[in-house]
Amino acid sequence: MSLYLIIAGLQIWSSFQSFLGGISYLRYFKKYLADGLGLNGFYTKLLCKKASIIVPCRGIDKGLEENLLSLFNQDFPNYEIIFVVDCLSDDAVSIIEKLRKRHEIRHSKLVVAGKAVGESQKIWNLRKAIEHVDAKSEFLVFADSDAKMQSYWLKSLILPLLNPRVGATTGYRWFVSEGFNLSSEICSVWNASIASALGPNQKSNFCWGGSMALSREVFEACEIQKHWRGALSDDFVVTNVLKRSGKHIVFVPAALTVSLIETSISEVLEFTTRQMKITRVYAPKLWISCLLGSALFTSFVLLSLLNLLYFRNSTLLTVICLSIVLFCSVAKSVLRLKAVSLILKDESFRVYWQFITHSTLWIASTLLYLYNSIVATFSRRITWRGIKYRLISQHKIEIIIADET
Repeated sequence: MSLYLIIAGLQIWSSFQSFLGGISYLRYFKKYLADGLGLNGFYTKLLCKKASIIVPCRGIDKGLEENLLSLFNQDFPNYEIIFVVDCLSDDAVSIIEKLRKRHEIRHSKLVVAGKAVGESQKIWNLRKAIEHVDAKSEFLVFADSDAKMQSYWLKSLILPLLNPRVGATTGYRWFVSEGFNLSSEICSVWNASIASALGPNQKSNFCWGGSMALSREVFEACEIQKHWRGALSDDFVVTNVLKRSGKHIVFVPAALTVSLIETSISEVLEFTTRQMKITRVYAPKLWISCLLGSALFTSFVLLSLLNLLYFRNSTLLTVICLSIVLFCSVAKSVLRLKAVSLILKDESFRVYWQFITHSTLWIASTLLYLYNSIVATFSRRITWRGIKYRLISQHKIEIIIADET
């Protein structure tokens, strides 16, 4: 019984801290909106500046044409879009070219990077695309092809970079299933817990490469190109370099992006485990935290069930402990969704239904984190966009099999 009290106490404390984090997350979004997306009185400073959006593409993502179209419709006066693929035979090329012809008024380029050598295909593509950035561009903005942007996405990301203490700005993805799909919703809940780790603390924030911006000055001063060489993860590298340099990372709620998914349970396991394997290499402390946190929760649940089944004299205490953890966890999910719904108004219908799934599937996502963390302990092999890699270190990978598309 003493063991249960210790584990229950730790889990209740952890759940309560998570609940407080949910309150802070919602407050951050409300304050951001009250400040007019952070644009009040400052937007005129951006009118004379140019930005370059770099978009690596590989294959046909769900909603690809709509996602790429959103980049052409940004409420920003002067920017270019650089699409980059590894070969002209990529299925995404036809959609890219169609949009480029339809929107010739907006300057855009298509860069063919070729096959990667000694680093991930995404980083290889990004480094090749940087070589084609307009000399007048003062900001480098990075977007993923599976994300749909709001019209104010670009200016919202760039504005905080006017502060010299800020090294980068970032948004994050929010998964919504195209139709109700249990596996997709589990993936969304799993991903949401990472999204809500971002917030007002600029020193603990991290970059997400699918919605990220740096000033060109910071990018070059921190030698991001050099640090990318030989790596697999673009955003983890940027995060680690900026933190070593003492630069802050600003989370921009308006830079949240919608990603449509329709996935199977096997694909969810592959995606989430891949993320954890990458985390183990690039952020080992975070991986350990995920392992211990999910192990604590699982132990608490199992011991609670044992108490209810075999130790009837502790039933009331167990029910109280379970109720506290349940309340904090569900409340955190509701607070997080309330915050996100303030921004993703175009997806209000889908987000509304997630109040049901996110309030119930958090148990499955926590168990999934434990599975991911354990598997990441024993393997560093991943498959990403059809290419198999082995992670050797933060700056060294091995390409095991590259497809021929």
